[in-house]
Formats: sequence, structure tokens, C-alpha cells
Amino acid sequence: MKHYRRRNSKRGFSMMELAISLTIVTVLSAVAIGGYAKVMDANGDVQSSSYADRVIFANQTVFRGWGSYTPYGQDLKDLGPDLTVLENGKASTTSSEVSIAVGESGNLGVATRSDSGTCTYLLVGPVAGGGDKKVVTRPGTTPCSGVEALDPGDTSVTYTLGGSIKDQS
Repeated sequence: MKHYRRRNSKRGFSMMELAISLTIVTVLSAVAIGGYAKVMDANGDVQSSSYADRVIFANQTVFRGWGSYTPYGQDLKDLGPDLTVLENGKASTTSSEVSIAVGESGNLGVATRSDSGTCTYLLVGPVAGGGDKKVVTRPGTTPCSGVEALDPGDTSVTYTLGGSIKDQS
């Protein structure tokens, strides 16, 4: 039996069909990748805020026991191995680092830099006064430290690194 091929039969796609399909796939990929990047940046911001909240909670526990916030990282318990507390206003450079400073007025300054580069500053008043929290976020151009989180004019307490608030009493 003989097979005949039709003379005008089309095989595959034309160049125009391929170009249109490729354009559609490219546009959809660009939208999906942009959305994914925004979700990941938001996740990093939430994670750094969570670390800051853990440090604030631990420091409020110290305040209830000792009557003041501690500028010492070792006084803060149960923070987890994935979190580093930076004393004396040393600047935070990653989301897993939280910088703390205690002002002479008794306020606690906390700062952490998210993976997207945004620095979140938290100023926490004394627990006895309600422990009110003020939050400010700034792009990553300024030092991200607990000292920067304190109110202007409120200088940080001078202390020896690596000590404990228990040593001061």
C-alpha cells in the first residue's frame, strides 16, 4: 500500500504562533517572579520583627524582676539559638541580629535589619509605665542600632560589655 503525503500539509507551528506563545510565557514568568520576590521580602521583614519582639518580651521579663531593662544579652533567656543579641548599640546587619540599648531615661531601644535592608527601630517605655512601644522603619542607609532607636537626646547607659544587670545591684 502506498502512502501519499498531502502537498500543503502543515507540520508543527508557524513562526508567528511560536513568537506569540513565547511572549505569553515570558510575561507570565515575569509577573510570577516579581510576586515571589515581594513575598520573600515580606517574609524577611516578619521574621526580623518576630526576633525583635522576642527580645522585647525577654527584656520586659527582666524589667519585672529587676526594675529596669538590661543592656546585656546574657540576661535575656530563652531567645533560641538562631538569634544574636548585639549589646552597646552595635549595628544589626542581618535579620537574625537584634541590637539593644537602654537609655538613661529607662527606655529600651531595639533595632533589627530585615533581609530586604529595611531597619525597624522599636522604642519601648518602662514596663511600669505600660511598656508602650513606638515603631519606626527606615531604609538601610542609617546604622541599625538600639542607640538609634532611642528618643533624640536620650543617651544610652554606659556599661561594661559582657556583664549582667545582676552585677550592678
